[in-house]
Amino acid sequence: IYWFDGIDPRANDAATVRLLVSMIDSVVQHFKGRLPPYDISGRSRAMLAIYPGNGTRYVKHVDNPVKDGRCITTIYYCNEDWDIIKVSGSEWRRNLKANPSLT
Repeated sequence: IYWFDGIDPRANDAATVRLLVSMIDSVVQHFKGRLPPYDISGRSRAMLAIYPGNGTRYVKHVDNPVKDGRCITTIYYCNEDWDIIKVSGSEWRRNLKANPSLT
């Protein structure tokens, strides 16, 4: 696992990751102040991980159950020929409990 913050010199050659982080920043700016009661005002460092197979994967979790301020989570799969439609158990979801008008 690598926590990408853009300051680390190793990030200089990561143009694609920098572009993805920039896109996430645009989403944050777009929703800033638009989804009360959520205070979308910034983001944390991006986590980059490699899951080598054999059942390893991202597992949904909460790092800070007392005061978890996250409102948006994005996952970008870089697997060659990866198709969300063909992957068993994978799906794209939006949590619309707080604001069903986002459909």
